[in-house]
Amino acid sequence: FSTPSLLPSLLSDFGKLNESSVLRRYSPFYEVTEDDKHFQLSVDVPGVRAQDMNVQLEHGGRVLRLWGERKIVRGNAASETKFEKSFTIDRSVDSDKITANLADGVLVVTAPKNPEHVNVKKIPITQGPAPGLLKGSRL
Repeated sequence: FSTPSLLPSLLSDFGKLNESSVLRRYSPFYEVTEDDKHFQLSVDVPGVRAQDMNVQLEHGGRVLRLWGERKIVRGNAASETKFEKSFTIDRSVDSDKITANLADGVLVVTAPKNPEHVNVKKIPITQGPAPGLLKGSRL
């Protein structure tokens, strides 16, 4: 996947700010953990409210995208911080059962694994005459 350039949107956002405003972009700290039944993504988003954040699946359920913003207004000065992050979803995830919860400045996205999905498949090795080699092979 290619990452879209932030420069055009960043420049257009600056046109909306006044001289006492500040716009920041950042990439939040995150951690991915896994056990037998789940993947879990924890993202630090201090000061961000649930209504100022979005989590969605894209590209046929293979990409989890999250983005949001935190706005602080003090007197006539404003500060706005935006973030966006995308994660590729493992094929073993049951995308219909993904949940997201925000508490104490940490967004936790839980992605259960589909028990029917096989992560490892053993390939048997046969013994005997070798099959014909493909053309161009130099073995």
